[in-house]
Amino acid sequence: MQEPFKELEARCERLLKKPRPTAEPRTYPPGTVRLSEEWREIWWGNRLYTISRAPIPSSTTCSPTKNATYAAA
Repeated sequence: MQEPFKELEARCERLLKKPRPTAEPRTYPPGTVRLSEEWREIWWGNRLYTISRAPIPSSTTCSPTKNATYAAA
């Protein structure tokens, strides 16, 4: 139990030194047609922005072999 706690503590310290952005992703302008090229560009940018902010699971919290949803992503 001591080792997972140390790993978690180290990860928290790294996040505190360089916190992730907290701004909301870009919104769609009025009149944007869903699935249009403009919509896709905004959607993809928001997706990448959100993924870059998402915590990356460590081996102690997520096992791709045990979690099919994570492994497929």
